[in-house]
Amino acid sequence: KGAFMRLVNKETDGILEELGDSLAFDAYRDGSGNRGRRSSISSNTVTLTTADDARNFKLYMTVMASANADGSSPRTGTTFVTAVDEDAGTVTLSDQSQITSFADNDYLFRKGDPATCMEGLASLFPLTAPSSGESFRGVDRSTDPRRHAGVRVNDTATAIEENIGLVGVKIGQVGLEGRVSMLNPIKFWEVSRRLNAKVSYDGGGSKASYGFEGFDIHTGAGTIRAVSDPDCPPNRGYVLNPSTLYLKHLEGLPHIITDDGRPSLRQASDDGIEARARAMVNMIATAPGSNGVFAI
Repeated sequence: KGAFMRLVNKETDGILEELGDSLAFDAYRDGSGNRGRRSSISSNTVTLTTADDARNFKLYMTVMASANADGSSPRTGTTFVTAVDEDAGTVTLSDQSQITSFADNDYLFRKGDPATCMEGLASLFPLTAPSSGESFRGVDRSTDPRRHAGVRVNDTATAIEENIGLVGVKIGQVGLEGRVSMLNPIKFWEVSRRLNAKVSYDGGGSKASYGFEGFDIHTGAGTIRAVSDPDCPPNRGYVLNPSTLYLKHLEGLPHIITDDGRPSLRQASDDGIEARARAMVNMIATAPGSNGVFAI
């Protein structure tokens, strides 16, 4: 009994942890569940357009595909992941032919994700300003884009640290304040190396330091602390005011489904039990104008 219960607890904890990982991924994205885009394929090995996106896939994850970034009109069929190479930016599938008409430039999703995921930062603070007549949660954000949909800077030619400061200044122009900037670890390291080259060390010692765990960008609108998060996409950076953001959820986040009063069910065709978990959640911004996004 003890061994059985430990196994049940381990498997249950594992699915809750996986749901937590999914929420961390969704927190930066637009609710579509888009995990990566196929650039090319050799046998069953898919090379992704953005190599860093390989970390969004896991062994045995069941995946589907669509020609559309939002997952609409999906290809027929699914397959599952048999290998992930984050260095090469590749994902190997069990049998890519199981997805009908699977083609280069198709987007990949975990099965069931499109249009069911949390609306994250990419939805709340889009890089493209809302168009006239938009209805985001019933609001036309185009009537006051900065205050309703955050600040945006789409300039990849300018250094990341300068764009952080510019977003902070633009937030300050509407009388609000950004406090922290989120960057992908690779982009954070690039900035850290540039800034470290400008640091002078005086005197000797037994230990040398190199790089930063975080760095501050000082602007006329306040100081912004930059930190890294592996779930942040490598082509986006965010300046946020955490006091204006929270997750609104029903029941635990996440939780085992016990709507019928039972935490598990007997499987109909196997000598086993199954448990189901879910998260009913969305991200809320109480003052969108205190936040912003920039392209990298």
